[in-house]
Amino acid sequence: MKKIYSLIVLALCVTGLSAQNELYNFEDGQVGGWGNFGDASAVIEVVDNPSSTTANNSTKVLKHVPSGAWKGINRYNATDGVFSAKPEKISFWIYATGIAAADETDLKIKLDMRDGTTAANEEWFMASPLIPETWTLVEFDVSNLVDWDYIQFAFQNHVEGTFYYDNISVEYANATSATAPKEEAKVSTSQGTINVVPQMGSKIAIYALSGAKVYSQDNAGGNVSVNVAPGLYIVVVDNTSTKVVVK
Repeated sequence: MKKIYSLIVLALCVTGLSAQNELYNFEDGQVGGWGNFGDASAVIEVVDNPSSTTANNSTKVLKHVPSGAWKGINRYNATDGVFSAKPEKISFWIYATGIAAADETDLKIKLDMRDGTTAANEEWFMASPLIPETWTLVEFDVSNLVDWDYIQFAFQNHVEGTFYYDNISVEYANATSATAPKEEAKVSTSQGTINVVPQMGSKIAIYALSGAKVYSQDNAGGNVSVNVAPGLYIVVVDNTSTKVVVK
């Protein structure tokens, strides 16, 4: 079985006066300034990944068991702000468990940003609800942002459950960033089957020797098993290809 590479992970690099992209992946075991908004009985801590998959195959994630009116996490510094410059894009991965069936349609997390001095508020809402017990990438374009001292992710009042966050990313317009080594994906075969274990968010395509595409999936995650006829195939995960023989 050959090993291949998958998604490129943004690393943090800055030159001159450019703002530095921020990435909170919690692999160091630190909460990184993230806190609960609501009452003090909430739980927010770094724990082992509760799922077999997540972005970048992370082993550590931020766990949040909310308490209080709004269910979410935040970073806030009223004096200095939490951003080094005006952000352009904010994204994160999220995994929800313990969600009542009646609440599943309300799993629409929002991004709430505001100026800590004037309390001017700007909000973005995701279009579709999260799928419980599935890692989901949530992205917000904030290029039209006016105020940016404060950041929080929030659900509606009545949504209860346990939430896990990973790879919270803040990207700036003029930041320079380098690429880090890709995490490894795995390709193997069994009787009549091609098995792929990609990183979350990977793009997979499988081609027969004739060039015909026999399978494709965007934004794949977890174990992917594809039944095929015996023969030689080329498996492409993102931009890397591997030849396999299926018996």
